[in-house]
Amino acid sequence: MGTTKRQLSFYAESDVDLYLKLLSPGSKTRTVNDAVRQVMSTNAKVCLSDGERPTYFSDLSEEKQKWIEERLARKDRKLQGVNDEVWHAVQEAHSRNWRQNVSRYLALHEAKFGGPLRLAADEQSNVVKFAASKSTKESCLVTVYVSVDNKSKYGRGRKNAQKAIEQFCMSGAGIQKVKDSQWEVTFSYLNDEDLNRQVHSLLEEISFQAELHNCLAELSAHEKAGKRRW
Repeated sequence: MGTTKRQLSFYAESDVDLYLKLLSPGSKTRTVNDAVRQVMSTNAKVCLSDGERPTYFSDLSEEKQKWIEERLARKDRKLQGVNDEVWHAVQEAHSRNWRQNVSRYLALHEAKFGGPLRLAADEQSNVVKFAASKSTKESCLVTVYVSVDNKSKYGRGRKNAQKAIEQFCMSGAGIQKVKDSQWEVTFSYLNDEDLNRQVHSLLEEISFQAELHNCLAELSAHEKAGKRRW
């Protein structure tokens, strides 16, 4: 897939047009890309059963979300109905958050083919088997603290950073907001290495979202009923 970017026809409404004019070129690029990806993530849908209406990816259980992610990553993904061109476009802008990667693929797939990604009818039992196999995993409830501040006293972006973090990082199955700046996240894991990878991935994605809005995030995470800290 080529990396040459083409000029898009885009007609901004008056407030958006003025805002974009006031931004620096780098900030403008980041802002537009971030806004479009938020829409993609919100609208991502998948069809899990023939004859049923598509389901929003964010509404699925963590087990089904993870199963779809593993399906996209398979070497024989073309046989699973995954389009290589769309897949590689997502990989070129790969996120640390696997849910975002899946959401972006699903949104792009629907835009390209006029309908959501569908699972073959004979694969539905595999979803159940996958969930059953994952039930043997251990689980860990982790309390996550997030404090976001502008990089300087003249900076802006804190509210937008907090909103992006809540939408892209701290939402979905297994995540509950306890109070401002505090969440409880349930991780299902195979071993300590798998748990550490998942927690660090979440913390890195939170920091990444803060950086996108010229902010810094102070983070901490600890096991609610144990001694592990990250």
